[in-house]
Amino acid sequence: MNDILSSSIDELELTVRTTKNLKFSGIYRVDELVQKTRVELSRLPNIGAKSLSDIEQVLEKYNLSLGMKITECQGK
Repeated sequence: MNDILSSSIDELELTVRTTKNLKFSGIYRVDELVQKTRVELSRLPNIGAKSLSDIEQVLEKYNLSLGMKITECQGK
């Protein structure tokens, strides 16, 4: 799991628009993304319900979710 957490959000194969908007907001790596809650992401510019849904679906493929505490994952 640490491999995916330390990778770029580009590896998640999100839409170009969503990836661009996350980067514009300073989120570049998967570990930065999963630490955000749904509410925090919804407050970012141009991240709406569709983008949130897409992000959650992609993260689920990697057994990840929003609002994770990274310290919980690092020892595993």
